[in-house]
Amino acid sequence: MNIKRGIAALAVLAMSVTTLAACGSDTAQDEGAPDSLSFWYYEEEDAGQTQAWKKAAEMFKKETGVTINFERKSFTQIAQNGSQFLNSDEAPDLMESNRGNGSAGVLSTMGLLTDLGDYVDQYGWDEKVTGSNAETAKYDENGIMGGDTWYGMSSYAEFQRVYYNKNLFDKYGIEIPTTYDEFMDACQKFVDAGVTPIAADAQEYGVMWLWWQLVSKNADSTFMDNWHLYKGKVDWNSKTLTNATDTISEWLDKGFISKNATGMKAEDTTQAFIKGEYPIYQTGTWNQGRPMSI
Repeated sequence: MNIKRGIAALAVLAMSVTTLAACGSDTAQDEGAPDSLSFWYYEEEDAGQTQAWKKAAEMFKKETGVTINFERKSFTQIAQNGSQFLNSDEAPDLMESNRGNGSAGVLSTMGLLTDLGDYVDQYGWDEKVTGSNAETAKYDENGIMGGDTWYGMSSYAEFQRVYYNKNLFDKYGIEIPTTYDEFMDACQKFVDAGVTPIAADAQEYGVMWLWWQLVSKNADSTFMDNWHLYKGKVDWNSKTLTNATDTISEWLDKGFISKNATGMKAEDTTQAFIKGEYPIYQTGTWNQGRPMSI
């Protein structure tokens, strides 16, 4: 399958994922420096982030003699059961977690994470990770991003992208879009040819990401601060939100998104795109190694 990767026609949104320090069992630390540390993560094995972590672990072992034991979990496992994992004798020393008030923020309010402030000061992490990237690693007493306590460290930035199956575009004589209007035109041409253009799932986050890209397309910094950091009230009737919602509804009516999306999960969507069942897939850089390798 010939895949063309393009920066999202809707919008590009950078996000950070935080590696958290779990409280877990500190017996080994009480007795002295540990021989190993456990690290749970959910990246793909061939992902750049995983390779970077493993390279860093090699360097860390050379410098300290401490081994990092990697254990891969699924994103859903950590997102849904993270608090149970961390509140048990099996808690890892380090764990990758989605950033945000509803993820890392909630864990911080439950007393399941370690304050890393002393390490931040000692190693100058706050000079290397700044701005919005730092905000995703710091939370206040209510678990809101942008607080004063460092519970983790932003390890990379994600970008939302649109992937195109060039074979399908060529088959139906449709040009790869480079603007939003061209994107809409291409979707309509696929529908006219009897093809559902956009791969999306509604059981998990696929359609929500489409909706958020439409929100981001028209949002300003004030909206983002109110939405993420609760600096002000979100106007739920604003055009920023209503236009995005109306557009998703319009895309469903036009057949740009299949109504069967309600029965699909993220992996279903990814696999369907890889198999060539859809010409367009809006996803993030966490998937870039998979479609591009086909």
